[in-house]
Amino acid sequence: MLVGTVTLVSFTGYRGGQLSHGANHLTQFMPQQLRRLLEVSGSRHGAMNSADESLATFYDARIQPLFEGHCVTCHGPAKHKANLRLDTYAAVMRGSKHGPVIKAGDPKGSELFHRITLPPDDDDFMPAANRRPLSSSDVKLIEAWISSGASHTLAVDATAVVTAGQTIVAEVNFQEIDANAVAKERAAFAPILSQVQSRLPNVVGYQSRTSADLVLSASWLGAKFGDNEIVVLAPLSERIVAADFSGTAITDRSAPVLAAMKKLRQLRLAHTAISDATILELGSLDRLESLSVFDTGVSASSLSLFARLSKLQHVYAGQTRIAANTVIPPQLNGKLVF
Repeated sequence: MLVGTVTLVSFTGYRGGQLSHGANHLTQFMPQQLRRLLEVSGSRHGAMNSADESLATFYDARIQPLFEGHCVTCHGPAKHKANLRLDTYAAVMRGSKHGPVIKAGDPKGSELFHRITLPPDDDDFMPAANRRPLSSSDVKLIEAWISSGASHTLAVDATAVVTAGQTIVAEVNFQEIDANAVAKERAAFAPILSQVQSRLPNVVGYQSRTSADLVLSASWLGAKFGDNEIVVLAPLSERIVAADFSGTAITDRSAPVLAAMKKLRQLRLAHTAISDATILELGSLDRLESLSVFDTGVSASSLSLFARLSKLQHVYAGQTRIAANTVIPPQLNGKLVF
């Protein structure tokens, strides 16, 4: 069993990844001391339970995108070898027909970690031989997540770094928060937020208790959320920093609303009917760091558009019209995941 050092460091850079979809996400427990320190609220179940509850978690932003980019072709809704699905947190923790694949706190005792660290020529190595393997940093990230408890509630602004042989230490650095300034900023759009929340309950709320930025997840509504519903969010567009529309019924008609979300850092459009027409509209999102177009109609025509987004670090483009052997612009080297 790995005994490690877990260092939690506030960061404003990478917020890649995405919010895991589905209405039945079950959360795991974080130590109460750490919960209070990070101001993380209690469990959530796919929808947002209050306006103060953050939807963006460490798992959603850092771990689920790895599974989605490397694993769900064989372990997703359409195909699930050994009855193992890795497309949602609940499915990951449920495991396969042979039992759990994650043992919280014990990477070496976790079947999933065992499989991704086997020699590549081993028959049991994951991902399969015809799939793009995880990088060494990806493997270390999964190891860190499992070692720290395989939580689904750890805050997105905490990076877990595990070093073997050390004692557990928590070191957290946060920017100072001016509570009065945050309250004043929230008050400026509170009436609009209240109206939107009354029309779309459990979809949009504050990123954290110390932020006036907003995050939203419409994925739990599935086909009940489409182009007509997204218009309701338009008055809040400039406040939204993370948005999950995966599995909803939005189409290219929603592109203007998406393009108005100028502060977006994370955008998840997986399993929707969007195409290159939507990507063409997103060129003004100069803060975007992570984008998922997994299982959409996006083609190689969008690659040059992705390349122009200077802060974009990760594009999840599996099961799109972009062929794996497509010539990738140099600006996207190491950023595009199939």
